[in-house]
Amino acid sequence: MHQLLTKKRIPSTKSSLAKIPETFGVYIFFANNFPIYVGKAKNLRSRLSSYYQNNLLEKTRKMIIEADSIFYIKTFSEIEALFLEANLIQEIQPKYNISLKDDKSPIYIKFTKEPLPRILIARKTQLKIDTYLFFGPFPSTFTAKSILYLLRKIYPFATHKDNKRVCVYSQMGLCNPCPTNIERETNSIRKREQMSQYLNNVRAIKRILNGNIKTLKKDTFKKMLDYSKLKFYEKAEIERQILVKLDYLTTETHSAGSYIENPNLTDDIQESEIKELKHLLVVNGIVIKKIKRIECYDVAHLAGKFPTASMVVSINAAMVPSLYRHFNVPKKFGGDDYLSLKNVTARRIKHFADWEKPDLVIVDGGKGQVNAIADEFSTHGVVVVGIAKQQETLVIPIKGSTFKFSEIKITGSVNNLITRLRNEAHRFARKLHHKNVKKELLLSAKI
Repeated sequence: MHQLLTKKRIPSTKSSLAKIPETFGVYIFFANNFPIYVGKAKNLRSRLSSYYQNNLLEKTRKMIIEADSIFYIKTFSEIEALFLEANLIQEIQPKYNISLKDDKSPIYIKFTKEPLPRILIARKTQLKIDTYLFFGPFPSTFTAKSILYLLRKIYPFATHKDNKRVCVYSQMGLCNPCPTNIERETNSIRKREQMSQYLNNVRAIKRILNGNIKTLKKDTFKKMLDYSKLKFYEKAEIERQILVKLDYLTTETHSAGSYIENPNLTDDIQESEIKELKHLLVVNGIVIKKIKRIECYDVAHLAGKFPTASMVVSINAAMVPSLYRHFNVPKKFGGDDYLSLKNVTARRIKHFADWEKPDLVIVDGGKGQVNAIADEFSTHGVVVVGIAKQQETLVIPIKGSTFKFSEIKITGSVNNLITRLRNEAHRFARKLHHKNVKKELLLSAKI
């Protein structure tokens, strides 16, 4: 841990928080050059700001009074932050993490020794019973539960034994296929298919906990292509949705050891991403002096109803949630993505002075989406490119040509950056869309 102890830290004061980024990560409170507490956050600045409120619990208040400096490590995803937090706590044993634990028995994630294994949170003493595999220890029950909560939304699994009651988690899609339903299935073919699906989910979770997310994503992508070639489009779509969720969950995955060895890993990678993106644009005829602020746009609607759009922002390849913006799109444009984007573009351009002007705009879509907004932005010197969903290609307008584009397959660092922006724009657009749908349903229910 000596490399962390010698790194430059910031003062543990409320006035220092403006220097902290709004990103996933892990933070460490120090007192007299010793780490006293390790925590993780979806938004480092927001989480650390919460420590300087007036309603702290007594132990937390005591810790903040004692702390004199803060060190933080940015990560690319929430799950990376969870694993890094667990690794750091296990390695350095900060006193406040130890005193705040729910009890002295370490926490593990346990796979039961059953034909259809359950995945459970367990104490060390519980590992002796009905266990064939376990991971940990984790610093708290909350950390272990948080990891499984994220994974269960992608790969459903069971925590219960077979029983006669309806499984609530099955109805929520978190225990699917449900082992209870599998046992009751009378059709032998369907039963084998459901057993295979359940076991595949369990194997996928094991691979993630083992740190093999990259290979899992590659295998999922291959399955999607194979199903598509065989014209099993429904199965291909299921794999695509899994891949989208994995992308959003992990984006670019690095081990906890990588972050410990180089706490500036995220900054180094983001600098490389911008450099490679700039080079890719240059070789395709697009010269941009600097790429600092990138904005990504996406449109969401339900068969033309409740149309919304999102603008997400990265500064030097780091997502900055406080700069995101939602747009309610006029209903008359709801079924037309092109007109929706034109409407949003006109509104965005009016805010160049107070929101700043982007260096590059990325739109979630292909030639049509790029063509819909490129002219308006180019009038103000802003380049627009698109990210085509199916082919994962960057759509770049050819300078001096009308309706002509270069379509470039993106890989490596550029792909990681573009995917991160696109997934965040999609998530943010859907967030307002779902809020509007829910609001309409509640109003209808009152009538």
